Amino acid sequence: MKDFSIQPATLTPAEYNSLLGFAQRAGAKVISMDVSWSSYEPNGPAPAGEWSNLDAFVNDAGHRGMKLRFQLVGFPDWARDRGDPSSAAAAWLAPSSPAELARWSQFVTRVVRNFGPKVTYYEIWNEENISTFWSAGPNPSQYANLLERSYLAIKAIDPSAEVMFGGLSRNDVGFLKRTYDAIDRQFPATAVRDDHFFDILGVHPYSDNRSPSAVKSNEVYHDAWGTMDENFLGIELLHNLMAAQGEGWKHLYIGEYGFSTAAWEKFSPVPDATRARYLTKAFALVARLGYVDGLCWYYTYSTPWNPSSWALLQGSYPNYRPTRTFEALAAIPG
Repeated sequence: MKDFSIQPATLTPAEYNSLLGFAQRAGAKVISMDVSWSSYEPNGPAPAGEWSNLDAFVNDAGHRGMKLRFQLVGFPDWARDRGDPSSAAAAWLAPSSPAELARWSQFVTRVVRNFGPKVTYYEIWNEENISTFWSAGPNPSQYANLLERSYLAIKAIDPSAEVMFGGLSRNDVGFLKRTYDAIDRQFPATAVRDDHFFDILGVHPYSDNRSPSAVKSNEVYHDAWGTMDENFLGIELLHNLMAAQGEGWKHLYIGEYGFSTAAWEKFSPVPDATRARYLTKAFALVARLGYVDGLCWYYTYSTPWNPSSWALLQGSYPNYRPTRTFEALAAIPG
């Protein structure tokens, strides 16, 4: 399925409906977005109706026949234990103590109770295997606790919801294995019964400026957790690991993959015509694998956090201009 990312918290209804129109033109089946606890409940648990702007967006996407993927992230200052750094100092600090996890679980419960079956996927955090998005330093044991509390809170209200393991930065096989081990160790009575607290594995298999079909041996190495594969097709190793854990029936979801047309941090530039070909090839590769449920191209449109060099749409509302990469996405059947 094609996944189109839109962040309605920073948009007017006219702006996000324009983007929903482009999503339809591209044939998107899923709309993904961050639901940041810090943004939606900055001062304490929100009363009923507090999320009316998000309700409107969810309804508008639903009326267009699109599924929703919520990536649950964020940790407001009011919910942190005394002594924790503020979000200004550690924006991606995750809940970790029993009290913080209890507050997180209550937040997740409020989200799922409010939206119910309107949301298909609940993704738990983002790139928890790197310090950029896990401020205290990646920790499989801590992530196992967050995943368990989230899974139980979601399934208690909507058993049909798909709980997604937070999108891994690259194909971090070692971190996934360490998280499996932590879950087995910390929750021996329920780990297997509850499918290790996730239904589908999120991954962000960026491959710098290399084609998704390129497989280079020097991009497979050992890091602090074990095997890391920075080839796009390293996703196969992740699925093999789940199969070895007795969960080969689980699928993957590529929550981010893309290329920048300009040099950006450690990423080399890829011309728009080339990345359009890469997009077509990536969708063909995952279709053949048969166990990847969705692919979200990073990124849809430029924002303060997502530069235009990554975007499928150039310009701004109401004058968005589709790139060749966008047209390649629209040309893919289904």
